[in-house]
Amino acid sequence: MRSILAAAVRAVVVIALAVAAYRLFERVVFGGDPAADADIGGGLVPVGVAVIVTLAWSFVDGKRSGARRAGTVWGWTCGFAAVAAVVRSLAIDASDIGGLVAFVVLVALLLAVPAAIGTYAGAAQRPST
Repeated sequence: MRSILAAAVRAVVVIALAVAAYRLFERVVFGGDPAADADIGGGLVPVGVAVIVTLAWSFVDGKRSGARRAGTVWGWTCGFAAVAAVVRSLAIDASDIGGLVAFVVLVALLLAVPAAIGTYAGAAQRPST
C-alpha cells in the first residue's frame, strides 16, 4: 500500500511540474495569448521536465531504497501517469482511439525509460552491506 501511495504522489508531482513548465513557457513565449500559434517547443518543454524529474527522483529512490522497491514504485507511477493521459485525452477527443493508444504508450515510455535508468543507477550507488 505504501508503494502505491508513493507512486501516486510521484505521478501527481511529475504531471504538475510538467504542466507548470508548459504554462510558464506559454506565458514567456506567447505572453499568455491563447490565440497564439502552436509551437513544437510548447510540447517539448513539459516532456523534458517530466523526463528530468523522473530520472532524478528515481535515482534518489534507487539509492535510498534499492532497485526492487524503487522499480515497483516507478512502475506504478508510470501506470498512474498513463491513466491520467487516458482521462485527459478522452476529455479532449474520445473518437481517436488509435491516437489515444499511441499517446498512452508514449507517456508510459517517456517515464518508464528514465525511471529504469535512474532506479538502477541509484541502486548501483548504494553501499553494499
